Amino acid sequence: MKLYKKLSAVFGCAVMVFALGTAVLAEEEALYDEIDLSFLNTDGPRLQAPGDVSLMEVEGSYPSAQAESAVAVLREAMRDRVTQVTVEITGLTDVYLYTHGPEDDSRYDCMDLCVDIYYKALEHTGDPKEGDYLDRTLRVPSDKPVGLTSFPSGDGKVSRVIITYNLEHYQDENMEKTVDETVEKLLSDLNVEGMDSDYEKIWAVYDWMCKNVEYDREHLDNTDYLAQFTPYAALVDHKAVCQGYASLFYRLMLEMGIDCRYVSGLGNNGRHGWNIVKLGERYYYADTTWDSSTVGEYLYFLRCADDFVNHTPDADYLEESFQAAYPLTDVCYGGKAAEKVELSRTELNLEKGAKETVTALIVPEDTACTRVVWSSDNEAVATVDKGVITAVGPGAATVTASAGAVSAKLSVVVNGEPEAKDYAVDTGDVKVPVGGGPFYAEVSVTKNSEREGEDVIVLAVLDENGAPLSLAYMKLRMNAGQKVTFGSTLDAGENCSFEAYVCESLNDATRLSE
Repeated sequence: MKLYKKLSAVFGCAVMVFALGTAVLAEEEALYDEIDLSFLNTDGPRLQAPGDVSLMEVEGSYPSAQAESAVAVLREAMRDRVTQVTVEITGLTDVYLYTHGPEDDSRYDCMDLCVDIYYKALEHTGDPKEGDYLDRTLRVPSDKPVGLTSFPSGDGKVSRVIITYNLEHYQDENMEKTVDETVEKLLSDLNVEGMDSDYEKIWAVYDWMCKNVEYDREHLDNTDYLAQFTPYAALVDHKAVCQGYASLFYRLMLEMGIDCRYVSGLGNNGRHGWNIVKLGERYYYADTTWDSSTVGEYLYFLRCADDFVNHTPDADYLEESFQAAYPLTDVCYGGKAAEKVELSRTELNLEKGAKETVTALIVPEDTACTRVVWSSDNEAVATVDKGVITAVGPGAATVTASAGAVSAKLSVVVNGEPEAKDYAVDTGDVKVPVGGGPFYAEVSVTKNSEREGEDVIVLAVLDENGAPLSLAYMKLRMNAGQKVTFGSTLDAGENCSFEAYVCESLNDATRLSE
C-alpha cells in the first residue's frame, strides 16, 4: 500500500471522490479536483535509495523547454524557491481517475502520479542543492491544496493531467543566495581543497559546525518560525534545531564531493535528525547537533550503528533497499570492533538505598568503541548511572554494560520483601490478520488488593512513538483475588504495538500495571 494512502486514512485528507461512472464523460472533458497533500510533510523519510520511486513509462509533452520531464520541472522550481508550479503530462494510456477507495489500491491513478512526481523531484541526486537538502527546506501548505485537472479517456482512465503544486519554502530566494555565498567562503576558509583525505574534510566541517552552531532552544516550541529548521539558520545565524544542523551537513558534504544522507528517527525517544556520511566504501553515522553540546571528545562522530547510542532510525532506513544503496560500517572509524566487556563485579547483594560502583573494561584496548552504555532491566529494583548501582527496592534486576555489539551482565539482588501490586496483568496471544490490523487482542487481570472502587481494564494500540491509536476498555468492580479475561478487536497498522493496563478511570493516564 502506498505511503500516502496509509496516511490519508489517519489524517483524513479531504478530496473530491470520482466514481467509476465518471468514465462515461466525453473525452477531453476536464475534471478539476483540489487535493490535500499536506500529509507529505512528515518528519520521517520520503525517498530512501535512488530508484525507490519510479514513474510510469509514459510518453508526454511538458510545458517547459528547459526540462525533459515533469519531475525536472518541479525540481527546478523547488531549487528556484518558486511557490507555485504547473506541470502537464499527455499521452497517458494506463492511468486511472482518482477514486479514493481501498479497492483501487492496485490501480495507478492520478493521485499516484501526482505524489510520485513530487517524491521523484526530491530524490537524492548527489547535487548539494537537491535531494535531502530540498526535502528538508520546503513543505506543501495545508491551506493550499494541490490542483489536479484530469481529462477522462474512457474505461475509467485519463489521457492527460495538469498538476499545480503549491510549495512553501523555509528558505526564500534571498536566504538561499546568502547560503550559497557563505558555503563557498566557509569551505575556502577551511581550505578543504588543500586537504589530502576525505576524513580531513569531514572532520574540518564537523568540528566547525560543533564549535560554531548553537541549538536553538528559543524557538523550540514555535513551529511557525520556519527559519530554525534551515541550513541558513545554522550557517548564518549560528543557531538552529537538528533539522538545520543535518541539512547543512548534507549540503557541505556534497559540496566537497562526499556522499551523505539525512536520516530521521528518534533521539532519546524524541523526533530527531542526523546524517550518514561515506568514507571509503562504507557509511558512518554522525550527529553534529548532539556533539555541539559535548565537551572534549566528540561522541557521535563517524560511529557504527552499535555504538551510536540513543538513536533509532525510522524503519525505512533499515530496509534492504536502503542498506544496499548505503552500506553501513560495522566498526566505528579508526579502530577495531569491541570483542568483549569485562566487569569488576558480576553479582551484587545490596540493602535498599545502598550504592555500589562497578567498572567496565572494553577489550581490546585499541577498540574504536570507547563508550560503555549502562542499563537496568528493572529500575524499580536497581538503577545505574555510569557504573554506579543504586538499590531502589526489594527484588532482582540485571544490569547490562554494552560497548558496540558486545555486552556483559551483572546480577543485582536488593534485600527485603517486594511491595505487592494492586493488579497482575497478563497479555494473551495477539492474532494479527495477514496484511495488518485490525487484530484481536486479549488480556487477563487479577486483582490482588482490597482497594474499593471501579476498575477500568484498558486494551490499547500504540503507534511507533508510544502514542495511543485506539482503545478498548471494560469497566467493572472487582474483588481481591478475582480474575477477569477481556478481549477485543482493535484497529492497527504497521509498526504498532499492543499494551494492557488498569486505571481507576479512563481519564487516569497513570498506568498502574504494565
